[in-house]
Amino acid sequence: QAYETSGDVVGLPDGNLYWTVRGADRDNDGVVRINPRTGNVTFLGDARLGRIFGLGYANDELYGFSSTGFVVTIDPITGNVLGQQALDGRWFGATTNPVLWD
Repeated sequence: QAYETSGDVVGLPDGNLYWTVRGADRDNDGVVRINPRTGNVTFLGDARLGRIFGLGYANDELYGFSSTGFVVTIDPITGNVLGQQALDGRWFGATTNPVLWD
């Protein structure tokens, strides 16, 4: 499966990379998990939000920031969307990872 990037890639303490990609219908982006050791790519699901150009991680959750002024909270294990809310401003990148790595 080939994917077209929507925005950022973030590495998590589980050793995997998480990436927002453009969805097939172009209205909503998807979230993909990549195992850099094996090259295995897993589509986690529909993020229910498009134009996610920033991707961060905190408190065991992914945060997707859109250029339309929304943030979506995603479970990195299941890909389930946990919530969505409007923010002030627009986002065109926001990668962060406030985790203490061992």
